[in-house]
Amino acid sequence: MKNQLILMLGMALACAIPSHAQSTQSEAQAAVDSLLPSNTSKTITAARLRQAFTKTLNYARIIQNALGGKANLTHGHAPSELTQSGATTGQVIKWNGSTWAPSADVSAGTPTWGGISGTLSNQADLNNRFASKLDTGAFVTPEMFGAVGNGVTNDRVALQNMFNAYKKGKIVFLRGKNYFIGTGTLTVKGSGNEQNALVIEGYGAKITSTNSATTATILFDDCMRMSVKGLEIDGTCDFDGWYFGNMEECYLKRLRFGNQNLDTIDETYWSVWRRCKIENGIYIHTGTAGDRTEFNANSFYDCNIWRDTYAFHIYGNQTAQNCNFYSCDISYQTVGRMEIEQNLLDSQFNFYSCYFDDDFNIPVNTKNIVVNTYGFGNNPNSGNIGSHATLNTGSQNDVSSSYGGRTGSRAPMSFYNLIINGDLKSGKSNVNADWTSVSPIMGAGLFRNYLRFNDNTATIKSAEWKAIKAPFTGYYAVTVIGRNVGGTNVVFSNVVNNVDVYYNPVSVNDATDFVVSTGKVFLQAGDEYKFRLYTQASANNVVDIAYVGLTFGRTGGLTAVSHPEAGSIKITESYYEGATAGTLFTLPIAVNERISAKCTCYGADPTYPDGATFNEAVIVASRSDTQYTYSITPQTTVKTGAISAAPSFSLTESGGVISVIATPADGNIRLTCELKGTFRQ
Repeated sequence: MKNQLILMLGMALACAIPSHAQSTQSEAQAAVDSLLPSNTSKTITAARLRQAFTKTLNYARIIQNALGGKANLTHGHAPSELTQSGATTGQVIKWNGSTWAPSADVSAGTPTWGGISGTLSNQADLNNRFASKLDTGAFVTPEMFGAVGNGVTNDRVALQNMFNAYKKGKIVFLRGKNYFIGTGTLTVKGSGNEQNALVIEGYGAKITSTNSATTATILFDDCMRMSVKGLEIDGTCDFDGWYFGNMEECYLKRLRFGNQNLDTIDETYWSVWRRCKIENGIYIHTGTAGDRTEFNANSFYDCNIWRDTYAFHIYGNQTAQNCNFYSCDISYQTVGRMEIEQNLLDSQFNFYSCYFDDDFNIPVNTKNIVVNTYGFGNNPNSGNIGSHATLNTGSQNDVSSSYGGRTGSRAPMSFYNLIINGDLKSGKSNVNADWTSVSPIMGAGLFRNYLRFNDNTATIKSAEWKAIKAPFTGYYAVTVIGRNVGGTNVVFSNVVNNVDVYYNPVSVNDATDFVVSTGKVFLQAGDEYKFRLYTQASANNVVDIAYVGLTFGRTGGLTAVSHPEAGSIKITESYYEGATAGTLFTLPIAVNERISAKCTCYGADPTYPDGATFNEAVIVASRSDTQYTYSITPQTTVKTGAISAAPSFSLTESGGVISVIATPADGNIRLTCELKGTFRQ
């Protein structure tokens, strides 16, 4: 009973004077206890209880008077009404483990929190010290820096604080979130060294802004070995210094390289984009000699490069070297493939098995950018791919400009060049010309040689290259490398079944240095095609031709492999087994035609297992209107084992055909032979 009464009185005392000092409460408690029985020998009476409550209320009244009537549960007190003892200026109340006492203010100075030192008044300092302590094996999210990601709240400050604080390790943008930044640009600032190995992952997340196309939504500045995966950046993405970078499965609205030119060096080097969707163009600023922003050795794999006026906009006069595009879909442009502002230094764009869905051409003059196409594909309904690259003979640029070109077709052998001696490896062989002079010139051109045609007569002259018969029905690309040194009105023509079909490669006609031009011609299977070059009468015609090609499909194959029937240097093989003379090869020869070849044979004797032979012989032949001239000259004759002698070789002629004959010297022999040179079969 006593304990219950004490509890009741204590509660009354606490309610009456909630803010009195600890010593006053002890005095009141002692006074009340003196009125209550200390043992069961005393009787608790109503008078004693009344007296105890009265003392409690009296003590409350004393405290109330001392505080000016302000001791109640709801009244607040201004700091100026409070007094203290022992504290100095700038201190705060701090729990020391047993009581509250004056202590230093941790919001000033340089306190240490678990090894992280910094000041609350210096956000950048604190960010840097925080980042230095982060575990690079973990990751952070924008939400940890105050971002919301609802597409409405402006998260720009939060995201910028995150990028400022976190330069290595991993940042994860949460799936389904839209991080809106309003206007302005987020800057991911590196230091151009190996310490920036930051991974930004954002599968299913996106960053959006209300910026125009000329204002970047995000800028990667001087970053090295940074990786961005799965993030959608709905706005212009700027790169001013991006080395060994990697972007995978991102959705990007416009890429600009070297545009802002913030630092001394703003190049983009050795970086990769994989399976990205890139809309609204790729803008490449190469800079000037004194302020380079070059774009070199970068590769795009399986990317969609869609929309905009051009797929590629190239500015400046420096280099865009070794720019590689593998299995990319480059489509939906409204004006053309490439916009090139001015002449660049040696530059290359390489397209490997890429797809183009429209009829736009590579520019006639690509201003020192060599455009190389390998396994190049177009919509089957597309038109002329047009002229390819400016080719500066003798410089680094005289390299292949197209290989295996085909458009929409998957026909076999579509990459073969059907023009006989179209690569001019055999000089003027198989080139029929009545110009005053035709001179092979070495040391320049695609294969370090070309033909110079000269004529200044009063009659029109021609030169022509012949193709093998068309193997398929459809469009074929005609590809020519040449230059019109004399600047006369020469005429180029497609000739189909001996009928001229006008064709004028303007870029070749107007060029004083070697350029590449392609056109198209429709052929039925079995048609005979010739490429013909006419002079201007009574003018000083000087034309250089370095290559003539005919390939199946609308896109020209510039270094297409010569068709087995068209190659100037051919290789064919045969096998013979017997004990008597047998024919290895049959070579047709026409009037004014020549044969020059080397025959190599490897022999095995089935009678003598250790018997083996080796023979090399040179074959030459020619035919005039009245006679044949031919010979075979042994170069090497070797035998080993029990076989008594190596076979011998000879030539015969019958009905315009030269036959190569092998005659065994010691019974049965097996011969595997190769013939390499210029000949027909």
